[in-house]
Amino acid sequence: MPVSVHRNPAARHPRVQTLIPQRYTQHIDSMTIFDYPHYEATRKSRLRNFFHHFDVGSLAGKRILEVGCGTGDLGQAFVDVGCRVVSVDARAEYIEELNRRYPDREAHTIDLECWNPTLLGPFDGLLCWGLLYHLSAPGDFLTACAGVAPLIFLETAVSDSMDAVCPLTDEEGPDQAWSGKGCRPSPAWLQQHLSALGFEVRDISTVEANWDGPSPSVFDWVPLHDGQWQRNGAMLRKMLIGTRWNKAHSNATP
Repeated sequence: MPVSVHRNPAARHPRVQTLIPQRYTQHIDSMTIFDYPHYEATRKSRLRNFFHHFDVGSLAGKRILEVGCGTGDLGQAFVDVGCRVVSVDARAEYIEELNRRYPDREAHTIDLECWNPTLLGPFDGLLCWGLLYHLSAPGDFLTACAGVAPLIFLETAVSDSMDAVCPLTDEEGPDQAWSGKGCRPSPAWLQQHLSALGFEVRDISTVEANWDGPSPSVFDWVPLHDGQWQRNGAMLRKMLIGTRWNKAHSNATP
């Protein structure tokens, strides 16, 4: 099945285009892997899709935890719409670079394989894009996340299976698993675990989140139930919003 990539969806939605940060500039003196054009494309595609499916105005003043932040450019998009963002990553060099680029942001070096999120206090929402599949214990991670926020914005690579499975895989590289072991959960696994934690799950995976280039990803893929997490050279992904309405910490914003 060919990968479907919408080349310029923002042209049809000029209001949404204005919400996408325009300062993804190349930091030539301290470039990281996240400054490559491919990563800029992934940020813009995911943000564009998200802003089409979520009331951005409702984010103003909210306290958001950005996990697996890298150098913080995704989190900055949420800062730009009025959020108070706290960012965490396992790699100290990325947090140092985030502090250099965005000196007014709060950021911490934390190994997300074994963390205690309550030390950072309650949050109104949690931003987890491109991290979950780089973890070896995603179930434990989601349980920890559920303890601090009633709203989860989740984006991850997945396996095409109708069963609730989460196979592990070896990873290596500066943008891969900190522990060396990642996972590829199935959509059914994500639904099962988030539902068990009390979240109502909404799938917002559409063509507008797709990106091409040297490492393409596709969100609007057709299930074949073949257990694979790649198809025709593209990674299969899902973008979800998990909402839980009745938790006391939903009032994290003063």
